[in-house]
Amino acid sequence: MNSLPKHILQHPKLIPEYRPNVAALIIRNDGALLWCERSKPPHLWQFPQGGVDKGETEKEALFRELKEELGLLHPQQTVEIIKKRERRARYTFPVRIIERYLNNGQPSYIGQEQTWFLLRFIGTDEDININFEGKNSEFRSFFWGGIEHLSRAQYYKRKTYRKLFAEFSIS
Repeated sequence: MNSLPKHILQHPKLIPEYRPNVAALIIRNDGALLWCERSKPPHLWQFPQGGVDKGETEKEALFRELKEELGLLHPQQTVEIIKKRERRARYTFPVRIIERYLNNGQPSYIGQEQTWFLLRFIGTDEDININFEGKNSEFRSFFWGGIEHLSRAQYYKRKTYRKLFAEFSIS
C-alpha cells in the first residue's frame, strides 16, 4: 500500500484494505474453462467474481454472484463445488483503476483478497444468461476455452490465474 501515490493515500474515499471477494473457475467435463468478457471495458476476459456482503458466508456469496453475473437461476443445480482454495489470493489494483473510482466520487479498495472455488459445470449453455433485461451486465459474452487464453485477461490478474491453474491442476 505504501507504493500508492500520496494523493490516493490521502483521498477520503480510499478504503485502505483489500476487498473480501469470492471467485470461480468453472470447468466443464471436457476440461474447458468458462471465460467471461467484461462489459466495461470490453475485450478483457476474466472469471466470475464478486464481493462478500456483511453477514454472508463465502459459499452464499459465490452462489449469489453466479446468479447475478451469469444469470444462473439455480446455481446450486448447475454447478458443483469441486474444491475451495483455503489460502486467499490477493492482488492490488493498478493506480489508474483506483483513480478512476475516486475521480468519479466512488470509494475504492486498494485491491481484492479472493477465496477461489473450482466448480464443475453440470448445466447447459442455455442456463447462462449474461444479458439480463434492464440490467447493466458485468459481462457481455462468454466462451469455453483453455488456459491458452490467459493473455486476454487483465495483466494484473494473470499471475493469480497462473497460480490457480497450477494448484487446481488445470492444463
